[in-house]
Amino acid sequence: MHRIGSGAAAAAVLCGGAIACATILCAALAGPRPAAAQAVRVDTVSGWVVVCQGEEPIRRCSAARPAPFSDAQGREHTVTFNLMRDGGCTTLTGVFDQPIDPNRPVWLVVDGGPRLEFSAVPAGEGADFQRFLTRAGGGPAPSGTGVAPPGMVKETRRVGITCAGMRGLLPRLAAGSALHLEFSPAGMGRRVQPYHWPALSARAVDVPLSDVLARLTRHLQTP
Repeated sequence: MHRIGSGAAAAAVLCGGAIACATILCAALAGPRPAAAQAVRVDTVSGWVVVCQGEEPIRRCSAARPAPFSDAQGREHTVTFNLMRDGGCTTLTGVFDQPIDPNRPVWLVVDGGPRLEFSAVPAGEGADFQRFLTRAGGGPAPSGTGVAPPGMVKETRRVGITCAGMRGLLPRLAAGSALHLEFSPAGMGRRVQPYHWPALSARAVDVPLSDVLARLTRHLQTP
């Protein structure tokens, strides 16, 4: 019985070794393994969800936060803000769950400061809005009476500030405690406007800014 047990143990060792060798051989024949997925870090601050990814040091971070609002009929809607920092480029976008009226003013205010007006996306840029936002060059000149850096643009479902536009705005955003956005949902024709006053169909949302830009910077600098 002892010999049989010893033989079985030896066979098991040989068999295990054969399996291990076969596994190593198969791995060698299969070639090098694919690179590991990029590291991802998730964090939250003041209601913003911060997601950073990339090889060390992390190269890209974004912070997203939804802001609810109601239309003139009391229906609930949302605009989702996204701060994206990719290397030395920072952009800000707002995406609406329903169209807004691009023919009416869209304003941005930080802590009661100057009202900065968005201008319409230039012809041909709407189909590639994100590329327009991430390029380093300047944007269109602002229209209307608002005070605004170049590169603050709007279309029917999105508003955004380019890298060039954010350079002048970043100090104000970093020092501010709240961002205020004013806009008008589309489809608010005269027949549904109270007293036919367009101003009554305008909507506004507020989002906190406290520490979100500092958190993006910290993640990008953390090894």
